[in-house]
Amino acid sequence: MQIRFDLSLVRVQIRHVVVAAVSCACVLTGLLGFSVTAPMESPQVLVPARWKALQTKLAVQREVEGLAVDLAHLAGLLREGSADSVQVTLVAQRLRARYREGEPSTAAARAAVVAAAETAVREVQGAAAPREVVAALENARLKLGRVTQP
Repeated sequence: MQIRFDLSLVRVQIRHVVVAAVSCACVLTGLLGFSVTAPMESPQVLVPARWKALQTKLAVQREVEGLAVDLAHLAGLLREGSADSVQVTLVAQRLRARYREGEPSTAAARAAVVAAAETAVREVQGAAAPREVVAALENARLKLGRVTQP
């Protein structure tokens, strides 16, 4: 007794499955790209130059958010009045190390935040007046505002 298998029908079904899987993958990739990319006024082809500009803009936004949080933390620490010189020194060292490098457009804001932290250290050690710290914090806030509002 001989059994004969005809696989021509199976081959057609496999082709349909492969075409359907590739089509689903393309649609899902498009939907993922649509949800991940930034909204634009009109659709544009995402060329490498635009991609780099978008990545730079996002890096600047992340850095500005970090600077704002650290500046608020430093101001809050000094506002409480319970900060000792060791605590303020550690915060200043952390800020100096964190903001040693960054985006070129945030260089002035980074330098102002680090300068405010160093002025705060001098103030808690008795080498600077409280008004100098207030002026340094205000200067850092203004420079940070200039980055966000060109």
